[in-house]
Amino acid sequence: MRQADKQLYQAVGAGQFCYVLNSRQMGKSSILVRTRHLLQQQGYRCSTLDMSRIGSENISPEQWYKGIVTELWRGFNLLGKINLKTWWRDFEDLSFLQRLGNFIEDVLLVKLTDDKIVIFIDEIDSILSLYFPIDDFLAWVRFCYNQRYINTEYNRLTFAIFGVATPRDLIADKKRTPFNIGTAIELQGFQLHEAQPLALGLEGKVSNPQAVVKEILAWTGGQPFLNQKLCQLVTRIVEKRAIESEEISDVLTIPPGHEAFWVENVVRQYIIQKWESQDEPEHLRTIRDRILCNSERAARLLGIYQQILQSDPPLISSRFASELLRPPRSRGAGEQRRETHNSDADDPPLAPPCQGGGQEEPPAVLGGRGDLRRPRCFGGQGGSEKAPLFWGAGGIETDDSKEQTELILSGLFGKK
Repeated sequence: MRQADKQLYQAVGAGQFCYVLNSRQMGKSSILVRTRHLLQQQGYRCSTLDMSRIGSENISPEQWYKGIVTELWRGFNLLGKINLKTWWRDFEDLSFLQRLGNFIEDVLLVKLTDDKIVIFIDEIDSILSLYFPIDDFLAWVRFCYNQRYINTEYNRLTFAIFGVATPRDLIADKKRTPFNIGTAIELQGFQLHEAQPLALGLEGKVSNPQAVVKEILAWTGGQPFLNQKLCQLVTRIVEKRAIESEEISDVLTIPPGHEAFWVENVVRQYIIQKWESQDEPEHLRTIRDRILCNSERAARLLGIYQQILQSDPPLISSRFASELLRPPRSRGAGEQRRETHNSDADDPPLAPPCQGGGQEEPPAVLGGRGDLRRPRCFGGQGGSEKAPLFWGAGGIETDDSKEQTELILSGLFGKK
């Protein structure tokens, strides 16, 4: 459990409006599910409003607002307590927002007497695709908190918003935004002490799971998706080796001090090399596509990207980043030869003198520059010499521009 889990649980439990806005694959859904579960154990009535379920294309304002009310009606199990179709029709002279407000005040707060109510709003970024403005909806969230001074029943109602966006993306009016009265929950990469479940999962697989997890975090910067992907790769490799070998023990023995070399080979062969074909489930391609999808903006984004790569030390490892965004056809003949040389390898070589033998040196990284076998530290966990795939100690000064914000939301960079 990360520090953010504790912060969100405590803040929502205290009735604060919270928002978790970050790039994709940073564990937003996981923290939502865990927090909801903990709150329900404490007697809170919770419901998750998934905005992507309501839709954002070919939908009218009435359908959208009625969809929200319907999801709340179902989520709080009010199906047998009110006829929603009749109720909605009885207020047809009111605006859609007023109907939503009346549903909360006249139905939800009345039917759920004395219960503390938490509404989790997930995938909030889907509202950016709506053709009609929704500032009123977010302003209404702020209204619910302001109503606490007038109607104490609103003290029982709390909201938490999740998505891939920034407050400025969602609502520009600072006088109406709920985000300046809320609590921002920052999601950071996992630290070693927070990643103990990963180490437990590798017990019985490798001889020194703590050291292996430490090296995994050094490469991923603690990014949740890549953490799990690398651990799954390690498990799959070890299980395949156990099936194919005639050794009695199923545990892979990696001599102390050689974990870094072994994990590096896994990263190189299964993530960096031929990354487009190995990017399953899709993650890196989504980052690339988000950056390059708008041809007019792509040049500006890549310009900032280049500044970060050339900073000292860079915010992201150039050996990973250059491969991620370079079209395959631009690779040089030397890189193509290296790719062909490694195309038939099934398992990463073990660092000598690990069991199973292996090559003396790790393969060259596609798109790398110079001797990358002993890279400088770019801010990895625990002072490791690995360069995190996403976060580092260097970079450029932030200015909160749309371009920098887009690069952060893509998941490629982290803001210090």
